[in-house]
Formats: sequence, structure tokens, C-alpha cells
Amino acid sequence: MAGPRLNTSRSLELLVIAANLNSMPSESEVNGLINAFQTHPMGGTYTTQLGTSVHWGNIQRLVQDLMPLGREGLASTLSRIALPRSFPPRFLVHLDSFRKETALPASALVITTVARVKGKSDILIAEVDGIRELSVKDSSAAEKKLGQQSKRETYDFSGDEHTLSGGFNFTSLQDRLQRIKSNVDLNVHPTSLSEDQWGRLKNKQYRILAIAKDSDPVEWDSFAVAVEIEAARELDSFLGAAFPAASHSHGRHLATILSHRLIDGETGGHDEWIVSQQGAFRLDSAIAYLAQMANVQVDWERRNSRAGKPSWFVYASVAGHRYLITKIEPSFEGKLRGISQTKGIIYHFQEGAQNRAPGEGSVWTLLSDLSAQM
Repeated sequence: MAGPRLNTSRSLELLVIAANLNSMPSESEVNGLINAFQTHPMGGTYTTQLGTSVHWGNIQRLVQDLMPLGREGLASTLSRIALPRSFPPRFLVHLDSFRKETALPASALVITTVARVKGKSDILIAEVDGIRELSVKDSSAAEKKLGQQSKRETYDFSGDEHTLSGGFNFTSLQDRLQRIKSNVDLNVHPTSLSEDQWGRLKNKQYRILAIAKDSDPVEWDSFAVAVEIEAARELDSFLGAAFPAASHSHGRHLATILSHRLIDGETGGHDEWIVSQQGAFRLDSAIAYLAQMANVQVDWERRNSRAGKPSWFVYASVAGHRYLITKIEPSFEGKLRGISQTKGIIYHFQEGAQNRAPGEGSVWTLLSDLSAQM
């Protein structure tokens, strides 16, 4: 499992906001907002001379690596992270920090617009003629995530619904899980957890499973192995259904998976954009274009990653180019005693940067290439 995003990666989100203040922000405009971020790291609002407002919450950990831009670096930076536009946006919001604050001064329009964002974007840009949701993928990050799945989700593959189950949602193991839970004495305090951990653990299932791990470790370890085996079977079945021998549906099914992971399967009528090493491009349009392509060949294999973890690698070949789309790693979160939250299987969809062969592109390269063809 990849670690949390570094602060240097997250600080790029703030620079992207500054780069999108208008169609061609000046050095003073960009650095004026950067200064406002640094002056008000606990949250604030900034309004430009053209009337565009910017809203953010606690960004204290992010501004440490945020530096003003010099004139020489401004043009090259804007070319990579600025979205095309003719008019200044109405407002921009750093979503993650803004959502975590409840007392920030903001208009009802800003608050209701943020509430309608359902995807996985980092920045909300309210343009004059619509809403853009923008995701930021930092090229300096060692491993970029496409997303993760922890519950049961249904995917539409050419009209046939196929599920991928996470957590403990495996039909074949439900009876065994219920037996484990029914044997728990709720009055027992698991010795593997500290008083503080146990006191803060409010979720009923987490409490039951924490006791189960301690009270019958042999049965729990055996159950955990069964869960991991079932998750592997789920992935084999899921990818087999998505990418059968006949490849005419591969592009459509790959687009379905990417839609689930990158934009939560829906846009809510908003434009979904992404900023990556390849520049800024329309993410939802590139995925929709992929769904219409008949010349996509997808293959996948199950093997250990370089870190030795069981992984499923998904590749796509398009017009003579080969791309490593994702490395999927199922992880039993909270399996070990001493971990309070026992979440079950989480599927981590990563770009697999450390596993790409020379000449192979990434999922971002594929989507950028498709965007250029549209």
C-alpha cells in the first residue's frame, strides 16, 4: 500500500489554484495569492481585482513548500497547469481543506456548489458558464493513486452487471464471519489495544472484530487467509469478465473501470479536468472517447510487485503503443491485532510507476494521448 501523499505534492494544488485565477495571470497576481495562502494558513478568502474569489481551509502543512514564482518560471508553469478559458472564474475552492472547516466565511452559492461535488477532485472552479472539477497528479510523487474501493461496487460491462466486493462482502464467508462475531464477549477489553484506542473506538463492528482477533487468534488468522483468497478470486473473476478473449468491448469496459476510480462513475453535469505531467486535459471526455474505441486490446496478469505484494497488472495496447494502466493491490486493512479499525479488503488502484517497462506509458499518458486526438 502506498503511503499518504507528501506535502510537496499537495502544495502543487495551491499553485494550480493560483495559475487559474484568469486566462493569463501575471506574476504579481499569482504571488499575491501565494502570499495570502502563507499569511492565512488556517483558512481564508482572497478576492482578485477582477472579482474572482478563492476559498480554502486549514492548509498549514501545505504552504511550507509553496514558493513564489519568478518571471522565468511563470510561463512554463502556466502552460502545464492552467486550464483554457476566456474569462476569469467566479470562484475557486480548495476542496479538501474547505470541507473540513465549518466556520469559514463563504457565500451560500459557494457552500451549495461545493456540496454538489461528488467526485474525487482536488479543486472546484466555478466558471462563468459552468463548473469544473480539477484533479492534480504531481509528477514528482513516487506512486500516484487512481483510487481505492472498500465496499461492493457494481460495474456495467456491456449491459451485464458485475460486482467487485471489498470489505467483508464475500458471500461465501458470511456464515463464518457471523459465527466469529457471535462468539465474542462484548464485556472483554482486547489486550492488544490501549485504553485510549479502545475508548475512541465507537464503531460496533470494529469493537466486535477487535475482541475476536484477541479472543481466538488461531481462528481469526485462518479467517483472514480465507478473506485474502476470496479477494484474489474476486479480482480474477472481475478482470476476466471485463476483458474476455474477444477485444471489441475492451475499450468500453476499461473506460467503465476508470470512470469508477477517477470520477466516481458520475460527473453531476460538471466538467472533470486533470493536471498531470502531460498538462491539463478534460478527463471525463477522454474516458468517454476511450469507451467508443474498438481498437483497444487489454491484457492483465497476476504476479508479485517489486515490493513482493500480490498484485494484478492491467495493460492496454492502442495503435502500437502499450500502457500500464493500473496495478491493483488488495490489502486486508486492520488484519493484525493491535490495529483498532478492522476494515477488511480494500483494493488499491495505483499507476504502477515502479513496474512500468521501458517504453510503456501510464494511464495518464493514455488519457492525454486520447485527449489530443479528440
